[in-house]
Amino acid sequence: CAPTGENKSKNLPDRVTDEVFSALAEAGINRIIGNVYDGREDTRQRTAELCEKYQIQYFPSPKTAEEYARILPGKNGEKPFTELTEQEKEDLDARFVAEIQKLSEYPAFTGIFLQDEAGYMSFEGIARAKKVFDKHFKEYEFHNNFFSYSINEDMFWGGMNGKAPKEVPFKLEGDLAITFENRFNFYDKLVEGLLTKAPFEFLSQDKYPFENFWPKVPTAVHVALFELNAYFNEKKKKYGSKFYNYMQVGEWVDNDVRQMTFAEMALQMHVTAAYGSDGFAYFVGCYPLDFLN
Repeated sequence: CAPTGENKSKNLPDRVTDEVFSALAEAGINRIIGNVYDGREDTRQRTAELCEKYQIQYFPSPKTAEEYARILPGKNGEKPFTELTEQEKEDLDARFVAEIQKLSEYPAFTGIFLQDEAGYMSFEGIARAKKVFDKHFKEYEFHNNFFSYSINEDMFWGGMNGKAPKEVPFKLEGDLAITFENRFNFYDKLVEGLLTKAPFEFLSQDKYPFENFWPKVPTAVHVALFELNAYFNEKKKKYGSKFYNYMQVGEWVDNDVRQMTFAEMALQMHVTAAYGSDGFAYFVGCYPLDFLN
């Protein structure tokens, strides 16, 4: 995640600095997703410049991305993607292309990060964005991250915000009911729901296995560390994609039980590699604004 700029109202210092970016480069970070938590133009410009300086590839998130993934009316009455007319979709495509063309002027630009942890109902729009991207920007990379199988029905349909339309295309019952025992049934329905709609060269997911799930066993490791690496490396073979896994790099702020250990970081990375994955992402590389609360 990209470092964030100064926020005086929240008393946050500027992290878009040489000190931060030189430390990231020294650690071996070669790609940055941004600016997810600070989309101000000044932050984006300085991030691109520092990525270029420290030879870090830059993957900004286009502002038009949210329009492709919108599944409910916006605050100002914006239509969900599925309710747009074909002309409105073509207008969105044109604005999307124009925005990426502008972003591609940054020397460090290597591609885009479209959407994080989107739900099933947004897949039609995301797939269209990918096809438009491929038509105009095949030389660049397109990234879109899945959440894990630790979800409820609202997240299945609506993504990490958990807000979904009342009308959905099928019921999550029987073998698709959201239970731990059914995790590979409903999760495969979700993942295939996107992968069958457009070609995706990169797959990723985030499940942080050292959260304090069981307070009485603070050193527990969630089985998803193993299962989801195995699962996505099978999908990688099926679709000819590359897969990278998100690493948990610290404890959540409400967990005062203990800090993560070096061994836990090593375990995540070695398990990810052992299953045949292609790389690692780190959450959080820099402290994002959504952790303030």
